[in-house]
Amino acid sequence: MAYFGTHDSVTGEEGYGIIKYFKWFGQTQKLSIIEQAKAGVKYFDIRVRKTERGWICAHGLWETKKTFTTILKEI
Repeated sequence: MAYFGTHDSVTGEEGYGIIKYFKWFGQTQKLSIIEQAKAGVKYFDIRVRKTERGWICAHGLWETKKTFTTILKEI
């Protein structure tokens, strides 16, 4: 059995802070988590780190506006 998955899945989400304007540098997805799930994605590659805002999803310096908990609830 095979599952469809996405790499750096959260890079389709809205970014946080000044670095959000440089999203294109590390963006690997154009769709949000919800849009990916609706398209049939079953495996999500989500990178998480702790910040002053709590646990957030990130890729390099880029961070999501939503928290990790919010992203999980959406899936």
